[in-house]
Amino acid sequence: MYKTMNLGVVGCGVIGDSLAELLKDLGHEVKKYDPAKGFFNDISKAKVVFICVPTLADCKFADIKEAVNYTISKNKNGIIAIRSTVMPGMTDAFAKEQRICLFTGISEGAVSLRR
Repeated sequence: MYKTMNLGVVGCGVIGDSLAELLKDLGHEVKKYDPAKGFFNDISKAKVVFICVPTLADCKFADIKEAVNYTISKNKNGIIAIRSTVMPGMTDAFAKEQRICLFTGISEGAVSLRR
């Protein structure tokens, strides 16, 4: 048996909403944030926040960067797991830019929010 967690999902389209429902079905408390879909739950206490926003073809990743910056501003103690498609090295760039620690053992898309 595992311990249930307080989790967050930023971006509740097909991927994010499916992930949120799966996590809820597993017994976790899930907070959703997606202004375009009308979700404004408080993600400040989430232990893990999953970023599930679309990756645009322009390769500027503005939506992903905005979602990461929003999450960092609201949640100071959790982990960000980027589920969106990113270019190699982008997670490292976020970590350096925001001066946050990078967990390399979890996946290329996971960044700690602890400063």
